[in-house]
Amino acid sequence: MSSPGSLRFKTHNQIGLMKRRMIGRHLLCGASSEIDCTATSEIGWQRQLLIRFSQVQQQEHSMTADTLNRSARNPFGTMDVPEPNGADVAEFAALAVLHGLDDDANAAAWSGFSQSASFGQIEGPWASRWNGGADPTMAGDTPEAWKPGRAELKLQDDRAYLLFDWDGGKRKGLIDARRDGATALVGKYINLTNPDIVRPWIGLIVSASRIDGRWTGGRLDFRR
Repeated sequence: MSSPGSLRFKTHNQIGLMKRRMIGRHLLCGASSEIDCTATSEIGWQRQLLIRFSQVQQQEHSMTADTLNRSARNPFGTMDVPEPNGADVAEFAALAVLHGLDDDANAAAWSGFSQSASFGQIEGPWASRWNGGADPTMAGDTPEAWKPGRAELKLQDDRAYLLFDWDGGKRKGLIDARRDGATALVGKYINLTNPDIVRPWIGLIVSASRIDGRWTGGRLDFRR
């Protein structure tokens, strides 16, 4: 048998719970015209509360993405490459070499672009591929295997930005490179799917349909 004190405690808690529910429902109904406030059952309006909470999360995510797009240095609006002119970039560029020869791995037409297509400028769509490291998210991948994908190049001031993907578009990367003379590109790339991976990269514009590239582990080329 409950004591008078325990009954008073239960009654007080019940009243407090009812007040919190009424306040929550009031805030919910006043927050959005899309909420059905005619629901009289506790389950009904709590379900509406969950829907509203999901909407708020989506709005916050959208606002975060919009803020990132407005503040990004690169023209694609993605996460920027950190320190694209860092000391590690200069050190790698001083040692790495690209000659653009006819027997280079990137000389053959592998891109899938029509060979009759004519490209007068380097901006626009490209095919990309890289090797020199095994992607642990790709079953059976090896460092020697090429990881092909699609890419787009945009120029901005004295810099070239290459947004590329692989594994059927599941993985993405961004190159931010300084144009050094008419044909050289010196910069760095970031793995946008795993931003902890950031590596120096150099490129050589052989033609409007061929850019040879090298990173610290292997090749990262572009072709049309």
